[in-house]
Amino acid sequence: MRLAVAVSASVTDGVARTRRFAARPAESRVHDEHQRANAYRIKRHATTHQRKRSPPHGPHRRSAMHDRYRHDATRRDGHAVVIGGGMAGLISARVLTDFFDQVTILERAPEATSRPWRSGAPQSRHPHLLLAQGRIILENLFPGLHDDLRQTGTPVFDFGQRAVILTPSGLTPTVATGIICQSSSRPLLETLLYARVQALPGIVIHRGTTATGLCYNAATTTVTGVAHTRRGDHAASSRTTTELEADLIVDASGRHSRLPDWLAHHGLPRPRT
Repeated sequence: MRLAVAVSASVTDGVARTRRFAARPAESRVHDEHQRANAYRIKRHATTHQRKRSPPHGPHRRSAMHDRYRHDATRRDGHAVVIGGGMAGLISARVLTDFFDQVTILERAPEATSRPWRSGAPQSRHPHLLLAQGRIILENLFPGLHDDLRQTGTPVFDFGQRAVILTPSGLTPTVATGIICQSSSRPLLETLLYARVQALPGIVIHRGTTATGLCYNAATTTVTGVAHTRRGDHAASSRTTTELEADLIVDASGRHSRLPDWLAHHGLPRPRT
């Protein structure tokens, strides 16, 4: 059956196209409609993807470090400082060794002791689970870390077979998911990462060191380094403050971070949290 359509239009070629389309079988018209819809979705996706990937302008432009290394990912020079030697600080330092000749970690805790936990690590006495994606990322950054954990006796298991979660509808079923996880204590994982990072070329770790502020050049509106003190026998009021120059500073000090106060002290806006 053929369908006749009457269209009133002021543009004659548009009327002609509509009449030719109406004179075709319904199956062919439906096929063409699907093709046009798919073409529209592809074009819209490409436009959206291009718009999202286009570099922002104005105050939200890419970071200086990105502009500095985007043309030569193998270039390594300069000095980076990481405040905090926990999980975030150690992993950040490892990544920064790909971009900087020297990376310095400032950790306020003194030398490690025989205690299985430390006050600065949240929930360090609780059981911890290294999830699948985190396990993959850490193995890429620290090849052989899985084997190091295995040698300490940490279990490796399928999450769906060994982990049981209580939900409002009851316990989750025991099924093989292929999601391989590894369980270890927080201090154990930190100890292994600390040894790996400490052995990297260009890494300097200052323990018993507290960051006290940012070094700021008002003329160039540039943060140039970190002020810090070392823990010793002297009273806190008599400790000598030392300035450490840096091309990049990473604040990985966690919940005790004083970065908002440091920025406000120099008239800079506090970061939104």
